[in-house]
Amino acid sequence: AKTLTISSIGYITQKVPLTGKPLKVILKAEERITDDVVIVAYGTQKRQSLVGAQASLGAKQLESRPVANITTTLAGAAPGLQVVAPSGQPGEGADIRIRGFGSINASSAPLYVVDGAVYNGNLSDFPASDILNVAILKDAASTALYGSSAGNGVILVTTRRGASGANKGEPSFNFSMSQGFTQRGIPSYDRIGAMDFYKVHWQQWYNDYRLNYRKPAGMSDADWDTSIKQQAAIDVYNDLKYNPYAGIKRYYTPDASGEYQLGTTYDPKKGSIPAVMLPDGTMNPEITGLKWGDDLDWEKALFGHGHRQEYSVSGGLNTEKMRSFLSLGYLDETGFLKNTNFRRYSGRVNLSYDLRRYLTLGGSLSFARSEQDAPGNLGAYSSNMPSFVNGIAPIYPMHLRDRHTGELILDENGRPQWDHSEDRPYLGRFNALETAQRDLRTTRKDVVTTRTTVDIKPMDGLKLQLNLSYDVNNQKSIHRYNHVMGDQSSNRGLLNYDQIRLTTMTFNQLLSWDKDYGKHSLSALLGHESYSYDYDYLHGAKKGLKFLVIDQLSNYTKVSGLTSDLTRYRKEGYFARLNYTYDQRYNFSGSFRRDGSSRFAPDSR
Repeated sequence: AKTLTISSIGYITQKVPLTGKPLKVILKAEERITDDVVIVAYGTQKRQSLVGAQASLGAKQLESRPVANITTTLAGAAPGLQVVAPSGQPGEGADIRIRGFGSINASSAPLYVVDGAVYNGNLSDFPASDILNVAILKDAASTALYGSSAGNGVILVTTRRGASGANKGEPSFNFSMSQGFTQRGIPSYDRIGAMDFYKVHWQQWYNDYRLNYRKPAGMSDADWDTSIKQQAAIDVYNDLKYNPYAGIKRYYTPDASGEYQLGTTYDPKKGSIPAVMLPDGTMNPEITGLKWGDDLDWEKALFGHGHRQEYSVSGGLNTEKMRSFLSLGYLDETGFLKNTNFRRYSGRVNLSYDLRRYLTLGGSLSFARSEQDAPGNLGAYSSNMPSFVNGIAPIYPMHLRDRHTGELILDENGRPQWDHSEDRPYLGRFNALETAQRDLRTTRKDVVTTRTTVDIKPMDGLKLQLNLSYDVNNQKSIHRYNHVMGDQSSNRGLLNYDQIRLTTMTFNQLLSWDKDYGKHSLSALLGHESYSYDYDYLHGAKKGLKFLVIDQLSNYTKVSGLTSDLTRYRKEGYFARLNYTYDQRYNFSGSFRRDGSSRFAPDSR
């Protein structure tokens, strides 16, 4: 033989040429989930013996998709998996449906399990660079060990255990940086321009008169047509309220009898109306252009280009007995929608140590602080900026202007003012761009997750594993409604303050047996799990702003809402699984779980 092949589970195989001299070989760690082993509920399993429907994504696939929330990378990962981003807000998680809608009132979201423990937070708390594998369990055979909690499917997230590519005894560190830009993926549909809008709207009124009104007796067809054309010209202005066209020198002014007459006198006291449309149904040839043509592009003011930047440092040390992984990360993402952004600071330490040949201790600690800002409630009709921009006619300016001259009306500091005039037919008293500037919904969140494991292998094939997890999620949200315009202007503003503290603890004990007997392969699992869920919620709301900029309840005068909520939930579960394979061709799998829940009466748990 001229070469020597050296291999070890968990390390990259090397071929070394034989030269007749002493050899020193250092194997590099290979951190990956191999194709012949897949992650399943409470452990791993050979792919060839897998009974059930599941799919998975590896670390390389996750890292190649630069997103703030890994749930958005799951689109297309498995047949039947539905992934929908409800708002597109940076940092916002996607809604995932694995098995459709399983309940009318309860959630249809899948169960998230991170490093063996149920996780009730948002997966945007974890950078993609910290994740080794994401497995999607779809059918009853795959999810049975999680009981009724897995009725909508399960998503298993496994974080990195050791430094990727590290040599034994040598530390390894990696630095990565990514930059990117985002923009609206689907362009807006073609819309009619300001120069054509009045004509089309006038046609609507004219058609209404022609089809729904009768000609007065004794009036000729020509006179009736002229009459309704002029009336449509008057009605279209009374309907739209704004005249965006410059150069008009003729006006409809009511005489003593109330009938409108076309003339050149502009008398606002008598209710003169600009003659945009003439009695013959044509646009006034005096029009020279638009009075505020540079102030009509709502879409350009709303949508822009978002910027995304992410930096991470990761590494660790692998030895004969120890595997470690450390990481620090920073993400800053600005959305393409005005005043939307997300920032995240994260850190993680994963460590495992072989204390004895039969005893391994492991643990992990992760921390994430995130800050998310959005302009008010994007789901609301009036403050939903894309909906507002799509619905407003192309003749209305963004800023307040003199309706006759078109000049900007400045405030006392000489700055332009937003137009939220009450007489504007489309959502008067509102301006989506002003809402984005004055209203604010900000969420600050601190998340700490811990995992502790003890593996005991008293004999070949038998393993006892003890797992303890404790997660803390502290969240504070402030929603400011401005005092100038909108629903809360009459109350001089409103401030909603919400605070949430969520803690969960999981403790399970797993006894597993895995052994091959010739053509027969047998694996069994027995387990017990204790789960606790504690949710504390506090809400306060006050109206009557005293001073600008200070977003605190003490800066408002009158309490408009105060409530709190406390939820305590406990669950005890026993479960078992048996897998049998014959000749690597025929597979049998059976699972069982029984839970006791504090949601039921003590005698019925």
